[in-house]
Amino acid sequence: MSSRTPDRPDRARDGKGRWVRSPEMAARDARAADLRAEGYTFKQIADELGYSSKADAHKAVTSALRDIVAPSVAKLRRAEGDRLEYVAQRLMEIADREGAPVTAGKDGEVVVDPDSGEVVRDYSGQINALRTIVTASARLSALFGLDEPIRTDVNSTVHVQYSFGEGIDPEALS
Repeated sequence: MSSRTPDRPDRARDGKGRWVRSPEMAARDARAADLRAEGYTFKQIADELGYSSKADAHKAVTSALRDIVAPSVAKLRRAEGDRLEYVAQRLMEIADREGAPVTAGKDGEVVVDPDSGEVVRDYSGQINALRTIVTASARLSALFGLDEPIRTDVNSTVHVQYSFGEGIDPEALS
């Protein structure tokens, strides 16, 4: 929900008091980006489009570029997520397979457990697949912002030493 302000009836604010960018403002910002691409300075853009300063013209161009980039980034993020999910699925297929039989000797005879009579199997391929799945899962979590922010506490001590000229009594200053 937005409300208009008495001093700026053409601009609305959201429920938190922030300015809401209208479609007209977005179109004006896009025009500012077009002018910048044509070689206009920010001052010229401000004069041409009625921005109050070259800083406002710069903000308009930045906003227009953000509008262009945001959908592309979201599309790329989805594509990368799809690729990582595909890789994880294929790796899970590998992890679910039975281990390869262990062979020994120059003829490559299959090793059999003497106690159980079962074929001894090598599960290193499955273990590596599972490790890679964990890596892909961590990448997916980071890609989609699922991880908790990392909190870092910084503590420091500052020592200040004052130097007073002759005739100044530091005790008298307190």
